[in-house]
Amino acid sequence: MNWLLKTAAFKVLSGLPMGGQLYRYSQEKITRSLVPTPDRVRGKIHVAFQYWDWLKANGYPGDAVPGTILDFGAGWHPTIPFLFYSLGVERQFLCDLHPSLNRDMVDRTMNTFLSIVKAPQEGYRSRLRRLPEPNHNPELAWTDYLQRMGITYHAPYAGLFQEIAGTVEVVVCTQVLYFISREILADCFRQVFQVMKSGGKFLATVYLNDVNATPQNGLSQYNHLRYSPDIWEKWINSPLMSYNRLKARDYRELLEQAGFHVRHFDVTGPTAGDLEELARIPVHECFKHYTREELGAKNLFFAAEKP
Repeated sequence: MNWLLKTAAFKVLSGLPMGGQLYRYSQEKITRSLVPTPDRVRGKIHVAFQYWDWLKANGYPGDAVPGTILDFGAGWHPTIPFLFYSLGVERQFLCDLHPSLNRDMVDRTMNTFLSIVKAPQEGYRSRLRRLPEPNHNPELAWTDYLQRMGITYHAPYAGLFQEIAGTVEVVVCTQVLYFISREILADCFRQVFQVMKSGGKFLATVYLNDVNATPQNGLSQYNHLRYSPDIWEKWINSPLMSYNRLKARDYRELLEQAGFHVRHFDVTGPTAGDLEELARIPVHECFKHYTREELGAKNLFFAAEKP
């Protein structure tokens, strides 16, 4: 779909009383963008091991594992919590602003997850301490099924954060932060800081380029740099689909303002071809304070620590 038509559709849906429900229905039944395909689940497994390997190298050597992990913005596919359970984590909190999970998503993700980690050619099984059992009991609620693995789902999560303040060892956040405006993100980082115990680790991955760009639509990965803040907010962003256009340095600044010590900050920079593509984009003056390398960067992985 043309990205402008897609943007207009989000604007229209955002103004309808049942717009959110209609969007979810289209994701599940029409575009099927929520289906936990093997590629999507395998991608999440890769990210989970990225987090895990960093933790094992920075505070959890040998057989040690975090006692509690909080997944901030857990979303539709609980692949990462299933992987952490398989690695030995006993307590996990999954947090969303609005409910996203349901039984169908949990069951389908679990089935795909098990098919991947059990496959000898994937090479995962030797790293796992245990495997979860699929839910074959139609009478067992999906929330109770997750609780048997020490996993609880919270959407919304505000009450939980007050209850567990100062107790969480690790917080992870996977490709969620770019949906949140800078002002709200600053508050989110402060909340995450408060929920963590001293020495706790906060790990996240973040897209930095244009998420509307796909190989199919031919849109430049730097198209979002064309527009002024007013045009971006008035004509492109909507309550159902919003992007903040922050760059790597912005995330670092917000983390440090919240009180975190940044332990690891890995930015995937632009290639020579990326910079050539960027040079063809009329960058709006609101981005002039960034370097070309900062504007061209594509991905960020950070690990921050609460002192």
